[in-house]
Amino acid sequence: MMPRVSASRKRVDPAKAEARKAQKSLLISKGVDSGLELSCMEDLKAREIAAVREPFTVPYQLPTSHYTPDALLLHNWILIETKGRWVGSDRTKLKLVLKQHPALWIGHLFENARRPIKAVKLKGMSDEDRAKLTTYGSYCDKAKWPWAESRKGIVPQEWIDIPYCPEREAAVRALLGIPKNAKASLHAHI
Repeated sequence: MMPRVSASRKRVDPAKAEARKAQKSLLISKGVDSGLELSCMEDLKAREIAAVREPFTVPYQLPTSHYTPDALLLHNWILIETKGRWVGSDRTKLKLVLKQHPALWIGHLFENARRPIKAVKLKGMSDEDRAKLTTYGSYCDKAKWPWAESRKGIVPQEWIDIPYCPEREAAVRALLGIPKNAKASLHAHI
């Protein structure tokens, strides 16, 4: 007699499992956490924009913890956070970081900004009910946080064109422990 298999148990396609394993190995070898983050860094490199991946951690209270941005653009001192899946703890963390460090400029680059915050079944949902859902993008709009959508990790040109701001530089330097007047290379501290 064959053992009974639960109907809810999914069969794992060996080819897909192998592809996921290969993708994970590639990400690890490139030193990134996600495909979107890898695409973002490759886009910046291709456009010859100086950027550093996960340059430092930002301490915040409640309880004391740290946030590590995905990238820092070196010419204008803006931070980029790439997100495929954006869970509640990540949203709370960013609220606290931005409240406690208001001089930081953090752009949120989503793989799908139209994804609802709350996991719901969209199939069969009316257009009216869909319009009521809070999406990643609408959440950022409400919080007045800059955001963009790019499945390929392409950083918007508008973010690259943001002018240099001494307050942003001072905020990042303070987090890195680099004195304001120090001419030391940023790379020596990252």
